[in-house]
Amino acid sequence: MFFDNVVKRASLQNGDATLGGTSITQLFGGKPTGSGITVTRTNATTLSAVFRAISVRSGAIAASPLRARSRETNVSEPYAVFEKPHPLYSMYQWNQLVTVHLDTAGDHFSIINNGRGRPGALLKTLYPLDPANVEVKFKYKQSDPVMPVARIYEVKGTDGQTHVYEQHQILHIPGLGFNGLRGMSVLGAAAESLGTNLAAELYAGKLYGSGSMMSGLLKTDKRLDEEQAKGIKNRWQARIAGLANAGEVAVLDSGVSFESMTINPQDAQFIQSRDFGVDEVARWFGVPTRYLMKSSSAASVKQQVEQDSIEFALHGLEPITRNIESTLDEVIPSHLKTDYDLSRFNKGDTKTRSGSYLLARKASYLTVNEIRELEGYPSIVDPLADDVFTPVEPGGAGPESGGEDMGGETTDQGDGSDGEPGSDNT
Repeated sequence: MFFDNVVKRASLQNGDATLGGTSITQLFGGKPTGSGITVTRTNATTLSAVFRAISVRSGAIAASPLRARSRETNVSEPYAVFEKPHPLYSMYQWNQLVTVHLDTAGDHFSIINNGRGRPGALLKTLYPLDPANVEVKFKYKQSDPVMPVARIYEVKGTDGQTHVYEQHQILHIPGLGFNGLRGMSVLGAAAESLGTNLAAELYAGKLYGSGSMMSGLLKTDKRLDEEQAKGIKNRWQARIAGLANAGEVAVLDSGVSFESMTINPQDAQFIQSRDFGVDEVARWFGVPTRYLMKSSSAASVKQQVEQDSIEFALHGLEPITRNIESTLDEVIPSHLKTDYDLSRFNKGDTKTRSGSYLLARKASYLTVNEIRELEGYPSIVDPLADDVFTPVEPGGAGPESGGEDMGGETTDQGDGSDGEPGSDNT
């Protein structure tokens, strides 16, 4: 079957594909980076900072609830595809793949099944494709070869053939790009930086793995045969090797001198280059360095943890979720809109959240049960728990006039000066 052929060919684990399908030519001119290493999504993700940045961003978006809301009332409505986009994938997996594809290839593509083959119909399934197997082209009118009227998608199948999809058959979420066809891969744009980091990793691995780093040389002006050389070496090791000889002073005879060959990591700049590599990756992906497990002072972490979360959501996640939302809005019924809930990144600690909820109740935009839902608690069966708090004028019948208080503030300062219970005033 045609769909089956495409699905089998679109292996999501084919990590050796060059970035963005054929974009290796578009981005790199078919040449390796200046370090001599051609960057692919396989070797790029062997860098711990890159793997962590991609997993943090994709995991954060995948864990954020995606809902369909009424455009008129903004109330959530059940929509099956947002619970299970395809029999082979959960919504978490689909969301994660979308973000990973945008970071590593610049685009995400899913085959649309809406039952009737036309936009706006009930969306049934979304099957994600490997971006490396998709080519995007513009379709033009014969009378106007300049102004495109639609996109067409050529997808490689397991039968070795290329199959063409119309624009309404493919959900295409493009990243930042230049031509309206393909987005830019973050890994592709960062290829030079990542190539340098990969070269440093490979060099360090080969240097230490081969055991070619000698601690030093024993030198003498005398000509030695093999046995004499071994004897001097053995005597040297016997005098300085092992914990028992730590800190001892060796005495050399027969004109032998020792010359150290140990590489100072600071001089070789291994530590600095690896540290700088984490900063570079954080900059490319818009992820706070703290999220990449880069050590920092305890005071700094304590002060910045909440602000980092807010900035990460605002600059690192929201541009991606807005992109996905606007694309999904085009393929779901027009009376609905999609919405990612990123509110947990703005919650702060318990004290901060409590104060925020109190203000929300007093400002009449959250009910008690809505607050409980945000905190992960079950709703309570009480009509007042679903009512929006309405302040009234003094003397009226409401929470601020002696009725049941559902969020109004009190003037009790706890010092007994206001005639409240516990006061000595009468």
